[in-house]
Amino acid sequence: MYHVLLTVDPGETHFRAVEALEDCALPLLAEYGAERLFCLRHVDGSGETQLYAFPSEEVFDRYRQDPRWIAARHRPELAGLRTMARPVAMI
Repeated sequence: MYHVLLTVDPGETHFRAVEALEDCALPLLAEYGAERLFCLRHVDGSGETQLYAFPSEEVFDRYRQDPRWIAARHRPELAGLRTMARPVAMI
């Protein structure tokens, strides 16, 4: 498995817009054989930390290039959203 830790900084974006993005993204994960293992919202409201599992790095790359994901991610209401994805190892 290929694990990715995602940090989400909503910036000026409201979490409702982030949740709408997730509503699009999560069903796509299943199509790629991936899943979100957890999602933690920071207590101070500054963002979220999420952990994803993909069958491989190649599958993760294909997911990120899916036109549906790209269209969902680049909506105007998400303009202030900042994310950082890092591969991690489960130990």
